[in-house]
Amino acid sequence: MVLDIMNYNIDELKKYGFKLDKNKYILKQDIDNNLYALFTINKDINTIVYDKITNEEFIPYKLTTTVGSYVSDIREKVDKIKQDIINNCFGNNTKNIIVNYIHEKYKIMEEHPWDDYPNYYTFKTNNKWFGLIMRIPYKSLGIDSIEEVDVINIKIEPEKIEELVDNKQYFKAYHMNKKYWITIVLNYNTDINKLKELVDNSYKLVGGTI
Repeated sequence: MVLDIMNYNIDELKKYGFKLDKNKYILKQDIDNNLYALFTINKDINTIVYDKITNEEFIPYKLTTTVGSYVSDIREKVDKIKQDIINNCFGNNTKNIIVNYIHEKYKIMEEHPWDDYPNYYTFKTNNKWFGLIMRIPYKSLGIDSIEEVDVINIKIEPEKIEELVDNKQYFKAYHMNKKYWITIVLNYNTDINKLKELVDNSYKLVGGTI
Protein backbone atom coordinates (compact mmCIF):
# COMPACT_ATOMS: atom_id res chain seq x y z
CA MET A 1 0.00 0.00 0.00
CA VAL A 2 1.54 3.28 -1.08
CA LEU A 3 0.33 6.41 0.67
CA ASP A 4 0.85 10.12 0.38
CA ILE A 5 2.82 9.74 3.57
CA MET A 6 3.62 13.46 3.86
CA ASN A 7 -0.11 14.08 4.12
CA TYR A 8 -0.86 12.32 7.40
CA ASN A 9 -2.40 14.21 10.29
CA ILE A 10 -0.32 13.76 13.45
CA ASP A 11 -3.17 14.78 15.76
CA GLU A 12 -5.45 12.22 14.14
CA LEU A 13 -2.77 9.53 14.41
CA LYS A 14 -2.47 10.23 18.13
CA LYS A 15 -6.25 10.19 18.56
CA TYR A 16 -6.34 6.86 16.78
CA GLY A 17 -3.82 5.47 19.26
CA PHE A 18 -0.48 5.69 17.43
CA LYS A 19 2.64 6.31 19.50
CA LEU A 20 5.83 7.92 18.22
CA ASP A 21 8.83 5.59 18.52
CA LYS A 22 12.17 6.41 16.85
CA ASN A 23 10.65 8.60 14.13
CA LYS A 24 7.93 6.07 13.38
CA TYR A 25 4.32 5.99 14.47
CA ILE A 26 3.30 2.58 15.84
CA LEU A 27 -0.07 1.12 16.78
CA LYS A 28 -0.73 -2.23 18.47
CA GLN A 29 -4.18 -3.57 17.67
CA ASP A 30 -5.87 -6.83 18.69
CA ILE A 31 -7.08 -8.87 15.71
CA ASP A 32 -8.76 -11.68 17.63
CA ASN A 33 -8.24 -13.63 20.87
CA ASN A 34 -5.00 -15.16 19.57
CA LEU A 35 -3.35 -12.50 17.43
CA TYR A 36 -2.44 -8.83 17.41
CA ALA A 37 -0.99 -6.58 14.72
CA LEU A 38 1.64 -3.84 14.81
CA PHE A 39 0.95 -1.07 12.30
CA THR A 40 4.00 1.11 11.58
CA ILE A 41 3.84 4.33 9.59
CA ASN A 42 7.06 5.53 8.02
CA LYS A 43 7.09 5.60 4.21
CA ASP A 44 4.13 3.26 4.12
CA ILE A 45 1.78 1.42 6.44
CA ASN A 46 3.70 -1.72 7.33
CA THR A 47 1.93 -4.50 9.21
CA ILE A 48 3.21 -7.51 11.13
CA VAL A 49 0.83 -9.94 12.84
CA TYR A 50 1.97 -11.64 16.05
CA ASP A 51 0.84 -14.48 18.28
CA LYS A 52 -0.31 -13.07 21.64
CA ILE A 53 1.18 -15.87 23.73
CA THR A 54 4.59 -16.32 22.10
CA ASN A 55 4.96 -12.79 20.62
CA GLU A 56 6.32 -14.50 17.52
CA GLU A 57 5.30 -13.44 14.04
CA PHE A 58 2.25 -15.21 12.63
CA ILE A 59 3.87 -16.41 9.40
CA PRO A 60 0.71 -17.64 7.58
CA TYR A 61 -0.46 -14.00 7.34
CA LYS A 62 2.82 -12.97 5.76
CA LEU A 63 2.88 -15.73 3.13
CA THR A 64 0.61 -14.85 0.21
CA THR A 65 0.48 -18.51 -0.78
CA THR A 66 -1.19 -19.48 2.49
CA VAL A 67 -4.90 -20.18 2.10
CA GLY A 68 -7.71 -21.17 4.43
CA SER A 69 -10.73 -19.53 6.04
CA TYR A 70 -8.89 -18.48 9.23
CA VAL A 71 -6.02 -16.75 7.44
CA SER A 72 -8.46 -15.13 5.00
CA ASP A 73 -10.47 -13.80 7.94
CA ILE A 74 -7.33 -12.37 9.55
CA ARG A 75 -6.31 -10.66 6.31
CA GLU A 76 -9.78 -9.16 5.94
CA LYS A 77 -9.73 -7.80 9.49
CA VAL A 78 -6.25 -6.30 9.03
CA ASP A 79 -7.23 -4.71 5.71
CA LYS A 80 -10.29 -3.12 7.33
CA ILE A 81 -8.12 -1.59 10.04
CA LYS A 82 -5.65 -0.29 7.44
CA GLN A 83 -8.45 1.32 5.47
CA ASP A 84 -9.88 2.88 8.62
CA ILE A 85 -6.45 4.33 9.44
CA ILE A 86 -6.27 5.83 5.95
CA ASN A 87 -9.78 7.26 6.19
CA ASN A 88 -9.16 8.86 9.58
CA CYS A 89 -5.50 9.88 9.59
CA PHE A 90 -4.47 10.89 6.08
CA GLY A 91 -5.17 14.15 4.30
CA ASN A 92 -5.91 13.15 0.73
CA ASN A 93 -7.93 10.06 1.38
CA THR A 94 -9.19 9.88 -2.18
CA LYS A 95 -5.81 9.12 -3.71
CA ASN A 96 -4.95 6.68 -0.96
CA ILE A 97 -8.28 4.88 -1.30
CA ILE A 98 -8.05 4.44 -5.07
CA VAL A 99 -4.42 3.27 -4.93
CA ASN A 100 -5.33 0.75 -2.24
CA TYR A 101 -8.39 -0.30 -4.25
CA ILE A 102 -6.19 -1.14 -7.27
CA HIS A 103 -3.75 -3.04 -5.05
CA GLU A 104 -6.45 -5.07 -3.38
CA LYS A 105 -8.70 -5.79 -6.38
CA TYR A 106 -6.13 -6.37 -9.12
CA LYS A 107 -3.00 -7.23 -7.14
CA ILE A 108 -1.18 -4.67 -9.28
CA MET A 109 1.53 -2.44 -7.83
CA GLU A 110 2.37 0.98 -9.18
CA GLU A 111 5.44 1.71 -11.26
CA HIS A 112 7.57 4.85 -11.13
CA PRO A 113 8.79 5.34 -14.71
CA TRP A 114 10.26 8.84 -14.24
CA ASP A 115 12.94 9.51 -11.64
CA ASP A 116 12.43 13.26 -11.95
CA TYR A 117 8.74 12.94 -11.10
CA PRO A 118 8.41 10.84 -7.92
CA ASN A 119 4.75 11.89 -7.55
CA TYR A 120 3.90 10.30 -10.92
CA TYR A 121 3.15 6.60 -11.01
CA THR A 122 1.41 4.24 -13.38
CA PHE A 123 -0.66 1.08 -13.20
CA LYS A 124 -0.40 -1.46 -16.01
CA THR A 125 -2.00 -4.67 -17.19
CA ASN A 126 -1.04 -6.55 -20.35
CA ASN A 127 1.91 -4.14 -20.43
CA LYS A 128 -0.49 -1.23 -21.05
CA TRP A 129 -1.37 1.67 -18.78
CA PHE A 130 -4.87 1.86 -17.37
CA GLY A 131 -4.07 4.54 -14.81
CA LEU A 132 -1.60 7.37 -14.26
CA ILE A 133 -1.56 9.29 -10.98
CA MET A 134 0.17 12.68 -10.88
CA ARG A 135 0.48 15.77 -8.73
CA ILE A 136 0.20 18.79 -11.00
CA PRO A 137 -0.50 22.54 -10.72
CA TYR A 138 -4.16 23.49 -10.94
CA LYS A 139 -3.20 25.87 -13.73
CA SER A 140 -2.34 22.84 -15.90
CA LEU A 141 -6.09 22.16 -15.86
CA GLY A 142 -6.95 25.74 -16.73
CA ILE A 143 -7.81 26.71 -13.15
CA ASP A 144 -6.44 29.98 -11.81
CA SER A 145 -4.60 28.76 -8.71
CA ILE A 146 -0.98 28.41 -7.63
CA GLU A 147 -1.76 25.25 -5.65
CA GLU A 148 -1.14 21.68 -6.79
CA VAL A 149 -3.62 18.82 -6.92
CA ASP A 150 -3.54 15.03 -7.21
CA VAL A 151 -5.17 13.67 -10.36
CA ILE A 152 -5.61 10.35 -12.13
CA ASN A 153 -5.69 9.81 -15.89
CA ILE A 154 -7.76 6.84 -17.01
CA LYS A 155 -8.81 5.42 -20.35
CA ILE A 156 -12.43 5.83 -21.38
CA GLU A 157 -14.71 5.45 -24.38
CA PRO A 158 -14.65 8.65 -26.52
CA GLU A 159 -18.44 9.05 -26.40
CA LYS A 160 -18.38 9.19 -22.58
CA ILE A 161 -15.80 11.96 -22.30
CA GLU A 162 -18.13 14.82 -23.22
CA GLU A 163 -20.72 13.49 -20.76
CA LEU A 164 -18.26 13.63 -17.88
CA VAL A 165 -16.10 16.70 -18.51
CA ASP A 166 -17.26 19.56 -16.30
CA ASN A 167 -13.89 21.35 -15.85
CA LYS A 168 -14.33 21.09 -12.10
CA GLN A 169 -13.80 17.43 -11.26
CA TYR A 170 -13.43 15.91 -14.71
CA PHE A 171 -11.18 17.33 -17.41
CA LYS A 172 -10.03 16.43 -20.87
CA ALA A 173 -6.84 14.50 -20.40
CA TYR A 174 -3.79 16.38 -19.21
CA HIS A 175 -0.70 15.50 -21.28
CA MET A 176 -2.36 12.48 -22.94
CA ASN A 177 -4.61 11.67 -25.89
CA LYS A 178 -7.80 13.62 -25.18
CA LYS A 179 -9.88 11.33 -27.40
CA TYR A 180 -9.36 8.27 -25.23
CA TRP A 181 -8.28 9.56 -21.81
CA ILE A 182 -9.75 11.74 -19.10
CA THR A 183 -8.25 13.49 -16.05
CA ILE A 184 -10.06 13.23 -12.71
CA VAL A 185 -9.21 15.42 -9.73
CA LEU A 186 -8.63 13.44 -6.53
CA ASN A 187 -9.98 15.44 -3.62
CA TYR A 188 -12.80 15.53 -1.09
CA ASN A 189 -15.40 16.19 -3.80
CA THR A 190 -14.57 13.02 -5.72
CA ASP A 191 -17.32 10.42 -5.92
CA ILE A 192 -15.35 7.35 -4.77
CA ASN A 193 -17.81 4.77 -6.07
CA LYS A 194 -17.96 6.42 -9.49
CA LEU A 195 -14.17 6.68 -9.56
CA LYS A 196 -13.83 2.97 -8.83
CA GLU A 197 -16.26 2.17 -11.66
CA LEU A 198 -14.25 4.31 -14.08
CA VAL A 199 -10.99 2.67 -13.01
CA ASP A 200 -12.57 -0.75 -13.52
CA ASN A 201 -13.72 0.32 -16.97
CA SER A 202 -10.25 1.60 -17.87
CA TYR A 203 -8.74 -1.68 -16.72
CA LYS A 204 -11.12 -3.62 -18.97
CA LEU A 205 -10.50 -1.32 -21.94
CA VAL A 206 -6.81 -2.23 -22.00
CA GLY A 207 -7.60 -5.93 -21.81
CA GLY A 208 -7.68 -6.64 -18.10
CA THR A 209 -9.93 -9.39 -16.78
CA ILE A 210 -12.03 -8.78 -13.68
